Amino acid sequence: MMLKFVSPILAIGICLIAIYPLRIRWWWKVALSSMITLISFKYTILYWIGKSSYMIPNVPGEIIRLAEWLFAVMLAWLIFLSPVFAGKVLIRLIFLIRKKKLPDNWREFGNQLNLFLLWCAVICASLGIFWGTCVPPVKEQTIFLKDLPPQAEGMKIAILTDIHIDTFTESRYIQEVVKRTNAAEPDLIVLLGDLVDGANHKCCENIDLLSGLKAKYGVYGVPGNHEYYSGYDFWMEYFGNAGITMLLNQSTLLPNGVYLCGITDNTAANTSRELPDPKGVARELPEQNCSILLAHRPSAAVNTKDYFDLQLSGHTHGGMIYGLDLILKYLNSGFVSGLYQVGDMQLYLSNGTFLWNRFPIRFGRFSEISLIQLKNPNTKTTEDKKEQK
Repeated sequence: MMLKFVSPILAIGICLIAIYPLRIRWWWKVALSSMITLISFKYTILYWIGKSSYMIPNVPGEIIRLAEWLFAVMLAWLIFLSPVFAGKVLIRLIFLIRKKKLPDNWREFGNQLNLFLLWCAVICASLGIFWGTCVPPVKEQTIFLKDLPPQAEGMKIAILTDIHIDTFTESRYIQEVVKRTNAAEPDLIVLLGDLVDGANHKCCENIDLLSGLKAKYGVYGVPGNHEYYSGYDFWMEYFGNAGITMLLNQSTLLPNGVYLCGITDNTAANTSRELPDPKGVARELPEQNCSILLAHRPSAAVNTKDYFDLQLSGHTHGGMIYGLDLILKYLNSGFVSGLYQVGDMQLYLSNGTFLWNRFPIRFGRFSEISLIQLKNPNTKTTEDKKEQK
């Protein structure tokens, strides 16, 4: 997991850049460095304490939330410190080349600047967690499919993905998501995986709330990687009981003539379960068709682009934070958020409906209840053409 590699970088970076230059006794430096190291390695430490799951340890919610906030502050601080540190190194180099002495208050100025950046990190981390835990708005997107049947013109699909329901998820959040989704009056609702973390009664109670989702053509879903971590067999059955039809390398013909297909996730390879088989699903379809594929990971588009008209995905959370989205884009075959053209197929990648509670931060990349409307390009209006541009 990428966050495991962040921990040592976070601890070493802050200790070297911000703690070592301080004009304080060495034992204070050791104490501060130890505290920062504990915060940086909170994923591992909480797992050791909880002993249940790396994804959601058995630790009181208040401790989890405090640890998340402190980690977010440290992460934001390092992000702010890094370019400033690079600037300081450059200035030192210039003074060295010119054989000039740095100003007498250089070190004191640097420490004061680091303290100022810490306060900026506190504000940004607090805002990031606030934005990350807000109920998302409905985000609308029009997509044109050339093979769309006339009876499917204007079809509305609501996308919910990456909700990550766990023991800390508040029921009122799920209730509000269900309410806003139903208020959009979609013809179809799809759930694109990572709906749950852990397997216990609190998760079940919140999953039961999803049974309140209503759409003319029903509610369908596919698994994400976190379902495999949380008890795949149990959840596939439980989702079905909650009114969610799971498409596990399967397809179904909707009443309006559109084929809805779904595949499993690559994590299946680690659990001896059925691997994603888009080619096998496509073989079941007639030669002339309009097909939509549900796949948790956008990277699946590399292998599905020759078989379907549209792929709907999640997994990336839209990048969560400006800057981090560039890294996540690189790790997901160049996809991170929004609409893409992949060969003859289009890919819509949702930012996700919530976040993993172990990293509940958003800054500039916000959650969404995605609502896409399908149209045939032959019915484009002037307004549609402007929106597409």
